Amino acid sequence: MTAPTATVLLKLRPNIALPGDLWLARHELELLLGCAVEPVPDLAALASEIPSLAVWQGPASPAAQPRPIAPQGFRVVAPLPALVALARRATFVQDVYAVAPDTSAHAALVRQAADRLGPTLAWKRLPGELAVHLVTHQALCEVSDWAVRHATGPADTVALLGQILSAWMDQNPDPHAQRLAAQALAARSASSYLSHDVHNYKAKFFPRLARALINICAAGDDDHPPRVLDPFCGSGTTLLEASAVGMDAQGVDVDPLSVLISQAKLAALQLDGDLLAQEAHRALERLQGAGASSTALDTAAGPSRAAPASPSGRAPAGPSDPELAGPPLRFPPWLLKNRKMSAYLVDSLTREIRHARATVAGCDPHVRPLFHTLLSDAVSRRVRLRFLGTGVGRFSLTFSRASVGEMLSRSVQRYANVVAAGGWLRQTLNMAWGSATAARGDARCLPHPAGQFDILVTSPPYLPAASGRESYARARALSLIALGMAAAEDVDDLAGSSIGAMDPSDVDLGQLTPAEGRLVSWLAQDPLRQPKAGPTARYFLEMRRALAEMHRVLAPGGRCALVSGRQSTFYRFSTRQVLQVAHSAEYLAEESLRAGFDIRATHDLQLAKGNLNARPRSLDDYYETIIIMVKPG
Repeated sequence: MTAPTATVLLKLRPNIALPGDLWLARHELELLLGCAVEPVPDLAALASEIPSLAVWQGPASPAAQPRPIAPQGFRVVAPLPALVALARRATFVQDVYAVAPDTSAHAALVRQAADRLGPTLAWKRLPGELAVHLVTHQALCEVSDWAVRHATGPADTVALLGQILSAWMDQNPDPHAQRLAAQALAARSASSYLSHDVHNYKAKFFPRLARALINICAAGDDDHPPRVLDPFCGSGTTLLEASAVGMDAQGVDVDPLSVLISQAKLAALQLDGDLLAQEAHRALERLQGAGASSTALDTAAGPSRAAPASPSGRAPAGPSDPELAGPPLRFPPWLLKNRKMSAYLVDSLTREIRHARATVAGCDPHVRPLFHTLLSDAVSRRVRLRFLGTGVGRFSLTFSRASVGEMLSRSVQRYANVVAAGGWLRQTLNMAWGSATAARGDARCLPHPAGQFDILVTSPPYLPAASGRESYARARALSLIALGMAAAEDVDDLAGSSIGAMDPSDVDLGQLTPAEGRLVSWLAQDPLRQPKAGPTARYFLEMRRALAEMHRVLAPGGRCALVSGRQSTFYRFSTRQVLQVAHSAEYLAEESLRAGFDIRATHDLQLAKGNLNARPRSLDDYYETIIIMVKPG
C-alpha cells in the first residue's frame, strides 16, 4: 500500500556557498527520498504560489533569510513518513515544509511524526489542508554553536537555545527571541558545532561532507543500522557524524594523539553537565589563581566570567603540585635548533605546560580525557609548527601571545557550554546516538574480521609529494610530549610509522603502476623534489595494502566513500610554469580497482582556500575528489 504523500519544500541552509555542497545536498536528498527533487530558485516566489505556507511567520517563514544565490531549496512530492528521516539525517536542509490534504490518514501520520520529533515539528489545520513545518537536527546542531559562543555560561546556553527554537518554530513572538533566532540562523560557521572543534587539527574532515557521505552510502539500507568504519579516523569527524544519525561506528588511527582527540570528541557530548561545570570551576581556579573563585563558572546562576588578567596580560599564576606536573619536559633537538626557540621561550613553555598539566591531572577522572585534549589543543595553538613542503624538514614557527593556561581556561569555559548544549540537544531531539569508538591501529593491517562493516567513509593521507604533507606527527610533537604520549626521541619514530612518511626507505619501483612510476621518476630527477620520490613510492604501495584491508573488512555489497585531494601541481617558482601534475585521486581510484572495488561515481568538490600564503599555489582553486565504491556482492 502506497503511503500518503505531501508536497514538500526543502529550504537549504543559507551558509552553503560552494557548488560541490549543492551537488552533495541534491544527491543525498534524492537517495534518502528515493526520487528526484526539483530545484527552487526563489523560495519567496514559490511560497506566494502556495498560500498554506503563509501561516509560518518570522524566522519560520520559507522566505526568511534564504540562501543568497539560487537554488534556495528543493521541491518534491514525497511520502509523509519520510519527514522523520529528513529531520534526523538531512545534512544541508534547514527547514522542511509540507502541505497535505486533511484526511484521517494524513493527520495520523503527521501526529506520529510530531510525537517522534517533539518541539522541532509544528503543524496547523487549515481548511482542507495540513501545513507542517520542521527544523532538521543538523541545522539545530549548527545553530547550537552560535548559542555556545554567545552564552555566558551553561545555564545561559540552554536558555538561549530554548528562545531560539521557540522563535524559529513560530511559537514565540517576543522581539528579542526573534532577533536571537535571526542572528543564530545567519551564522556562517558550519564546522565547529557539537564537539568538532575540540582540537585544532590539520587536514580535518569537514563534518557536513562526512555526514552526507554516510547518508549516501547508507541509502536503501533500511533493514538494520549500518556499521561504519573509518580506518584513518584522524580527529573522529566521521565517527561523531555516524553516531549522531544513530549508526554504530569504529575508527582506527596510527597516531595516539588522533585517537585521544577522537575519544574526547565522542565522549564530550555524553558527559554529565553538572560534573563538567564543577570540574571546570576547580580547574579555572587553579589556572587563574585563588582570586578567580568568585567569578568562575556558576552551574546554576548562568552568567560566568573568567578572572581578570594580570597587568601583564597573562592570567595570575596558581599553585602547582610538582608530582601532578609530571617529569621535566624535553623537546626534540630538531625543534630546539630553530632560532626562535630561545632558552627564555623554552623555559616559559615548560612552566606553562607543567602548570596546566598539573591542573588537568587533579581533575575528576571522568573529565580528564577531555581536559587532556583541550590542553593539547592549547599547546598546539601556543606554538604553531608548519612544515614547508620542501621534503627536507624545513618548518616555520609562530607563537600565540596568550599562554597555554589562558587558552586552556577559555576552552574549559567553552566546553562547559558545549556539554550543556549537547545535553539540551539530546533531550530536545530525542537523539538515539550510535555507539562509536576509536582505537590505535594500522590501516595496513586492520584489527577486524572480514565483512564486519557495511559502510566505510574516510579521507586517507595525502601524497607525500603534496605541499605541507611532510609530517603531521612532527607538527604535533609539543602536544605529544606535553601529554606524555611520546618522549622527545620517540617523535621521529612515530612520524615514520605513518603511511607515506618522509623517512627514506628502499622501495621496489617495479611494483608501481605506470602512472605512479612516471610521477616517482619525475620527482627523483627534479633537484627540489628529489627527497619526496622515495616516500611517494612507498605511499602508493602502502595505500595498496590499506585498500586491500578496507576491501577485506567490508561486507559484500558494502559501500565505501574515499575523499582525496584531486591533484598536486608542481611549478617553476620563478615563472609559475607548470612542470608536473600529480593526479592523486586517479592514482587512488586505480588502486581501488586493483583491490577489488567497483567504482560507482567520482565527483570533484571545490573547497574554500584556507591558506593564501603558499606561492604560487595560492592562486589555484583547490579541489577534493569523492570516490564512491562498492564491494561486489
